[in-house]
Amino acid sequence: MYKFYMGKVLLPIPPSKLQTTINNQNKTVNLMNEGEVNIIKTPGLTSIKFDIILPLSTWYPFAIYENSFQPAGYYLEYFEKLKFMGTPFEFIVNRYKEGSEQIMSRDIMWTNMLVVLENYTFTESKDNAPDLDVSIELKEYIKYETLVKKLDIKTKKELGSSKKGNKAKNTIPNTYTVKKGDTLWAIAKKLLGDGAKCWNLAKLNGISNPNKLSVGQVLKIQDVKASSAPASASNPSKNSAPTKNNSSSNTNTSTKPTTTTVKTITPSAAKNSPKMPDISYFYITPDTMKKLPIYTKKIPTGYA
Repeated sequence: MYKFYMGKVLLPIPPSKLQTTINNQNKTVNLMNEGEVNIIKTPGLTSIKFDIILPLSTWYPFAIYENSFQPAGYYLEYFEKLKFMGTPFEFIVNRYKEGSEQIMSRDIMWTNMLVVLENYTFTESKDNAPDLDVSIELKEYIKYETLVKKLDIKTKKELGSSKKGNKAKNTIPNTYTVKKGDTLWAIAKKLLGDGAKCWNLAKLNGISNPNKLSVGQVLKIQDVKASSAPASASNPSKNSAPTKNNSSSNTNTSTKPTTTTVKTITPSAAKNSPKMPDISYFYITPDTMKKLPIYTKKIPTGYA
């Protein structure tokens, strides 16, 4: 026994045949003097095809309705809404033994896939009147999202706040006591991440010569901007190697862009079911159905 759901709508008569195709994207190329070889790629999107019957006015005893009988127009309008809204939905097939549909442990196999409605064709013929033959084609849907990344133009590395950077920023002390062997360049490099910040650090502390530090001297520490050495300033000690940072400083003050933005499309796991279209206004009550033209001549036996 089978139950077929397209979204939250149960198809009244399961199809007699279900065709599922796992598409591939492999490519065959010809190598010189070697013949054909197959380049294996990841599988493509799965496609599903099946044909169903939609009763126009007959209530068949083998048809399944969760609420009450609905004519073919109900389902056709639902298909139309799915198609033109482009809404992905869950395609569910429940295979179970007869008489055990309420016992989950006795289900033979489930199919639950996020899909979109690719094509559907309905045919009216005198052979199947007054029912409609409908051919349906579904295709697997994979959610995707756009990731925006900033890249350094020179290094081609991704930029952004990292845990390490946040930690360093949060642990900058308010003051620092000078120890033996310290240089202002080394202090700026250690605490602020850039030795070129020593000049503004010296200015913050009223130091005219960065080389003149006293052991035990207490310095004010702030995350100041990096800059090149003023022309009138003395060079820091040789251990601080100020000339090594001149190119870095010029880069910071350059008008040329230093970063670029790259957008990439990546697939993501389709964990959450999409919101289904509201088709509550399609629901036909028994009183309304009796007033429809197709029922003025004959009401299905047993319909209440």
